[in-house]
Amino acid sequence: MPRARDDQKRARQRVWAIVMGLGAWTLLARFVWLDRYPRDRQQLAMSTAIAGFVLYLITIAYVMYLRSYARTPEPDEPERAKKRRIGPMGTWLGTIAILGAFGVSIGLLFPNVVQSFAGMLFVQTVTFGGVAAGLVFTMTGLPHVRRRAKLIVPSAIAPPPPPAPPPSFWRVALKVVAWQVGSVVVAGLLFGPVMLLQGEFDRWIDIPACQRLCAAHGLKFESFVSGKSTYNCNCVGQVFHDRAYLTGGHSLGACLVDWAFRAGTSMVVAIGWPAGLIALVVLAIARRKERVPR
Repeated sequence: MPRARDDQKRARQRVWAIVMGLGAWTLLARFVWLDRYPRDRQQLAMSTAIAGFVLYLITIAYVMYLRSYARTPEPDEPERAKKRRIGPMGTWLGTIAILGAFGVSIGLLFPNVVQSFAGMLFVQTVTFGGVAAGLVFTMTGLPHVRRRAKLIVPSAIAPPPPPAPPPSFWRVALKVVAWQVGSVVVAGLLFGPVMLLQGEFDRWIDIPACQRLCAAHGLKFESFVSGKSTYNCNCVGQVFHDRAYLTGGHSLGACLVDWAFRAGTSMVVAIGWPAGLIALVVLAIARRKERVPR
């Protein structure tokens, strides 16, 4: 009876995995169809894409859970795992190589296939399906032919206790989500002040300089965008890429002064802020130990 219940549970889990996979593929197909329409359908297409991608990730995670927790390993599986020559890195590199070869083949042999809905859906299905399979096999191992091995237990030795039941999928998923949220919170606490400082540089130095530049050319200021490799002063009808410096000049000296000011203040905040947080935590722990009676 317990084995029959386990088989029924595994069957239900497989059905859920198939249903979620088909749902993700249906949303992907809907997105590919809506993406062929003009701008009036773009918002609906984006919403469909987000829903499909979320369900796609949940399906991958659920299949990983089934292969990692819900399946009872065979008695000789640990020994077979040691003999496998292809590890996780090899599996993922193989996935990249296969998908890369598929993309190159489509681009060279069938360049017009993505012009039709069916062709685009085929390319997207193979690509997303390949990525999903590669992620699952990388994290849980390649599929293999299961061999039924009999575990011989001497009569003088008591059989091992039954393994503990695996955790539920949502318990595992919530732990992962909690870890991700905690990582984001910690990263925000550590690096948030530096990002705020960069925003203040834009607010007090770059945006006013961009506004003056637009006004000097008789144009209206529209927006300002900066990044690692971009510096766009967007005026209505024209875009300028000249960087604004703290002193207002454009010489090498002005560039060096501006870089020293921005980099110096950023380093002070990036180092001083975490050091201050650590010092506060250490001080709070020390004071709490002092209050605890011995």
